[in-house]
Amino acid sequence: MARGRTGKFRRLVEDFESALAELGGAMPAETVEGFLADRITSVAAHMGVTEATALRSYFTEDWGRDMAHRAWADHRQQVRDLDAAPALWMPVGLLARLVAALGQAQLFAARNSGPHTTLAQPEVGCRDAAAAQTGPAGQAWPVSTPSPDFDAAAASQATSGLGLALHGAGPGAVQVWVDGAVAVQTGQALVGFAAALRARRWSVCPCGHEHGQDEIADGVLGAVRADLAELETLIEVHDTTPRAPLMPVPST
Repeated sequence: MARGRTGKFRRLVEDFESALAELGGAMPAETVEGFLADRITSVAAHMGVTEATALRSYFTEDWGRDMAHRAWADHRQQVRDLDAAPALWMPVGLLARLVAALGQAQLFAARNSGPHTTLAQPEVGCRDAAAAQTGPAGQAWPVSTPSPDFDAAAASQATSGLGLALHGAGPGAVQVWVDGAVAVQTGQALVGFAAALRARRWSVCPCGHEHGQDEIADGVLGAVRADLAELETLIEVHDTTPRAPLMPVPST
């Protein structure tokens, strides 16, 4: 949806930010906008109405604050999951694939969000690199579209944690002893990455010109889902604490 263009949406964003601050948290304004806008878009699609109608008809004035409290509760639960996660033995092959997946997640994040991406170059294969570099209005490429589901800092920490675990295992290791928090953080980061791909929020080349980006995203998403399923199974084997799955990834 077009963000920040209605008074009600702006009030909901501001209410979210103030409620989150009261709870002791913070989130960049553009991420809050994406977080709320995605949910409005989803409801509009489900109800078969425009986003403007959905915003006007299905979202109360308290919704921004309510969503802040829900987001904070989810964050606190993630922290508890990290604290309680048991260490585990991880096959080297799975660890290598998870590192590769985290690398892809950070590549997509770099190409699609944050001011640092304004100096990036279009993906090799872009059919109109000159146009993609400046855009039709001369703006820097790419347009920043941060994903509310993906935490780049957590992904970086998970990558470092897996690398250090592999280093500690020594040459010739078949399995690696991985801290439980690192395993769960890896899963959480990749779930966020999968959500951004599934929603078509991120592209390997957000240049505005179609040259196979969706096919690439679908391939990456399939590989990430497979790795997440294997990681979730591994965590469940080592974890006797009753809980909901840490990494639910819908198939559609």
